[in-house]
Amino acid sequence: MKHPPLVLAFTLAILGSKAMAAQEVGLPPPTRLSNGDHRGTGVPTSYPGLSAAVTYDLQGRKLDITWFREFGLAYPQKSFQSEALDFWPTEACEAGSNKLCVAGKNSKGQTLVHLWEFSATEMLDPSTIHPKTGETIYPDTYVPVVQKGPLYEGDVAGKRLVRTMFHNHGAPGTVFVLFDDSRDLYRLDLSTTALTLVLSSSAEPRLLHDYRDHFASNHLDRGFLYLLNLDSNEEGRPETLILVDPLRNGQLDSAATLFPTYDEWCTLFADQTRFHEVH
Repeated sequence: MKHPPLVLAFTLAILGSKAMAAQEVGLPPPTRLSNGDHRGTGVPTSYPGLSAAVTYDLQGRKLDITWFREFGLAYPQKSFQSEALDFWPTEACEAGSNKLCVAGKNSKGQTLVHLWEFSATEMLDPSTIHPKTGETIYPDTYVPVVQKGPLYEGDVAGKRLVRTMFHNHGAPGTVFVLFDDSRDLYRLDLSTTALTLVLSSSAEPRLLHDYRDHFASNHLDRGFLYLLNLDSNEEGRPETLILVDPLRNGQLDSAATLFPTYDEWCTLFADQTRFHEVH
């Protein structure tokens, strides 16, 4: 059956627009997601006196892990570990003790989130004394990755490229994921891999702002606070969108979302002792 020229042209245009909407195969994500000033993420471990700081290298397709180990010194001993990736990373966040979520894009053009789990049974070498010099030798730390599991893989509009991802401290075993193309915020369950919409950018248009960093804190009066930050806004003051879990149960209350000006921030949080670190 032959299609009229106008119908055929319209059909081709639709197909072409769908192809354009999909992520380009074999090409890395845009460099704006490389986050050159990205602070990385801390990862707690089950080893006494051992913690990690993880940063990602989008172009180099790797994770850089700095281990901080207590040896009774004034400062923790640092050692370094690098893990190659078979995809381009765009974000990483801690997901509980020994656990790390890494998001990115693969060569097929799919957005993905993988779960990494560091070994909890590794025997860490103790410090030793050099038999001749008497010098204390502090060994490098290396903890192997024992599991890399896919939590999400797809090329679906609204869920393309992870811009920001952070641990949901009120619901162990879940993380919050902010996708770049829609700027919609989802909750990802690490056990079931269920992806649930938490807050859309249509309901909270400030999610569309180009936030570069995020912090989590436990405010004694307001609950868990998740702060999305810009360096500054057009008036030169820090811009912060604060997502609130007032009951500390893993559920964000969109009615409690805050977007304080500098003066409002100073009034709301005049007593900085009310802020505690989350664990």
